[in-house]
Amino acid sequence: MDGTLYALNAETGKKQWEFGTGDGIWSSPTVFEGAVFFGSQDAHVYALDTVTGDEHWQFETGGEVWSSPTVVNGTVFVGSGDQHLYALDRDSGDQRWRYDAGVKVNTGPTVVDGTAFVGTQTGGLSEEGPGGKIIAIETDEEGSSGGSRVRQGALGHHHTWAGSVESFPAPGKQDQQTDQNRMDDLLLPGAVAGAAGLGGIGYALKRRFSGEDKRK
Repeated sequence: MDGTLYALNAETGKKQWEFGTGDGIWSSPTVFEGAVFFGSQDAHVYALDTVTGDEHWQFETGGEVWSSPTVVNGTVFVGSGDQHLYALDRDSGDQRWRYDAGVKVNTGPTVVDGTAFVGTQTGGLSEEGPGGKIIAIETDEEGSSGGSRVRQGALGHHHTWAGSVESFPAPGKQDQQTDQNRMDDLLLPGAVAGAAGLGGIGYALKRRFSGEDKRK
């Protein structure tokens, strides 16, 4: 990882522009109304112009940003290794509020009808499945996640995942997996997705919490 975001022509593969950050990039970029949003291991969230690659703004968190942002109307939601979920102004990058999850928030959030769902990381795998929890947080927005990752199905399926939880086999029983969940072992240990799958894969939720309001 060279810490650089590249924009390539989808038909020719020719580089349109590049933007360097201070560390590696694991966060998947989200495109929304002419801007691309992503995080970096340098602890920053960035917003760039999709055509020119010029920086609109950057926001510094207290830890590495593995989380992939999601956008709802005028707000960007993204997690950080500093154990917070951030709500940022889409145009300015100013912090609107942050939620203290108590553990690292490395997965990408999904917002459905004003409620943000995000998975957290608490530890390694056990025979009961991956560690972690899912948190539901009421936001100030009335809409749902939008942008490129939703259209591509990479951010979760709002009409299906919230109503049911699919069981995945315990470690050592991967032969029982279906084609759709065969990539489960590639998740970072303890990272619970489901609200936001990695690479289009949906993951099981061991528990689902809607805790006290920790927004600041």
